[in-house]
Amino acid sequence: MLSWWSRYIGVGPFFDNPVKLDINDGRITGIEGGDEAEALRRFLSSMQQRLGDKVYDFYALHFGVHPQASVENHQCSSLIYRRLIEHSHSSNIHAHIGAPSPNPSYPYWMHITGDIRKPTFRVGDVLVHDRGHLNALDHPAVLAVAAKYPGRPGLGPEPKTC
Repeated sequence: MLSWWSRYIGVGPFFDNPVKLDINDGRITGIEGGDEAEALRRFLSSMQQRLGDKVYDFYALHFGVHPQASVENHQCSSLIYRRLIEHSHSSNIHAHIGAPSPNPSYPYWMHITGDIRKPTFRVGDVLVHDRGHLNALDHPAVLAVAAKYPGRPGLGPEPKTC
């Protein structure tokens, strides 16, 4: 989870166990998993009392596009900052949960975000991500632009880590 709000939910930037959200018509209808799922259920329930049912909206997805947006611990010791960098990696789908408008009794914008790492994702018949690979990176137009800059760091295959 990548947001300021994770500290209020009581979860870290990486989950120990997968969290499964059931989404129907753009709304969260179920939350399954371990401790992080339970913390998210409790938090959304408490926020529903303050801000209403919009806390269960699942309204936006966007993707990272850089195939080398990752750093190792020895390159950046801050876990939160590494998560911010990895958020832009092409293997991520970034999701937003709830965004009810602030009200006079709770004048803050609730903003819960999280990355879905290495997804398989389709829109209709179009395979957008295949086990974390953003298929748009293989499009001839993208490859043609990359070919203009041979050897440029960040455009080749992702280096293997030790």
